[in-house]
Amino acid sequence: MTRVRDLTLDDDLVAAARVLTDYAYYATVCDVVAADRRGEGIGETLMRAVVDHPDLRSVVGLSLSCRRGPG
Repeated sequence: MTRVRDLTLDDDLVAAARVLTDYAYYATVCDVVAADRRGEGIGETLMRAVVDHPDLRSVVGLSLSCRRGPG
């Protein structure tokens, strides 16, 4: 199952996270995008929403798959 979480400010999408999970053993956050808004804490807010999501609280392993952005 894939879950998508997004964050909008002033009706503009500024970040999104996609979580691939089986709701029991693993949850992998595959994408986090916060283009042109680095340093504002948006990624941290989005990841907190993923980690605190009630459907993921019983998952044994949560991992983040990402690469370093430009800059």
